[in-house]
Amino acid sequence: MHDAHLRIALAALTLTLAACGAEDEDPAREVYDLAIAGDAYKSWPLFPGASPDLYPSAQHNGDHVRSYMNDVAAAALAGFSGEFPDGSILVKEQYADAAGTTLNGHTVMWKRAGFDPAHGDWYWVAFTGTGETTVHNGMAAYCYDCHAAATANDWVFTSFQ
Repeated sequence: MHDAHLRIALAALTLTLAACGAEDEDPAREVYDLAIAGDAYKSWPLFPGASPDLYPSAQHNGDHVRSYMNDVAAAALAGFSGEFPDGSILVKEQYADAAGTTLNGHTVMWKRAGFDPAHGDWYWVAFTGTGETTVHNGMAAYCYDCHAAATANDWVFTSFQ
């Protein structure tokens, strides 16, 4: 009887640890809380030289967009070497219209050391206008296939040099 209880306890512990590990492998909610929740990113700097006005995006579903970066990314621009440091977060807010009345969602790039070295260690995630995670999450081929054209600038199309 003792062995049966021990096996059940070990099985429960294994499932708990596996569940915790699964959460750590999918940081979408963490980056949502850091950047999107409560419009936190709106207190961050816009990309240098960017207008505060929305502009049409050639990508990102043809939405009207505006791009922000957290303080980690912004601080790296002073002596930009062509690579963002770990912890950099870039947010592109996306609207259906130029007036910004219909939010379509947000696309986020989060630099995470060791996450995906083959693609600049960027964690990619897209959220709908209601905050739901889309299929473009994590090592998102849809994202890095397009951004591969900007690998010389750490996978970011805007030049900061």
